[in-house]
Amino acid sequence: YHNIQIMNIKDFKGSFSSLKAFIKSPAHFAYYKLREFKATPAMRRGKLAHTLALEPNEMHEMHVLEVATRANKEYKSAVLEFGEEKVFTAKEVQEAQGLADAIHAHPLAGKLIREAVEVEKHLHWEEDGVSFHGYADIIGRDYIADIKITDSDPRKVQRTVLDNLYHMQLVMYANAIWETEQKPKDLYIIA
Repeated sequence: YHNIQIMNIKDFKGSFSSLKAFIKSPAHFAYYKLREFKATPAMRRGKLAHTLALEPNEMHEMHVLEVATRANKEYKSAVLEFGEEKVFTAKEVQEAQGLADAIHAHPLAGKLIREAVEVEKHLHWEEDGVSFHGYADIIGRDYIADIKITDSDPRKVQRTVLDNLYHMQLVMYANAIWETEQKPKDLYIIA
């Protein structure tokens, strides 16, 4: 009986990620909620690509270092001062910029971003009496789009979408904004 906690479902404030953990099992959900969060290299890459693709003006908050690796003393010192989520190597930024450029160069993906009403919108909503929150990457007048940094092989993308329930996440976001002026009729995953 390690660190057992009881939570009333009315007090639950969740995200799609916590819901995915609960789908696996209540134990996975408890671990997800109680764990100390540590971004993986893939998460860092995705966050940086999102920032460069959707909010490039936010890069002024990032600290980009000309170091060979994240094991460098200068890098570690900057992480202590600014936090790991704000410190990147120049190589990480260069790779993420390539991804952001590819997204903008794609005819439909670029159009979805250019015509967006809002990007990185923090949503709060309730479904079946349970409070949720999440970040919709791109909200247009009649669409929602989510950027996922993943393998570009169509079969692998399809498998990743199904395994991670990305389609379900988009539907939840669509439900969250349905009562607003935007009525999403199209949902897109930009991979």
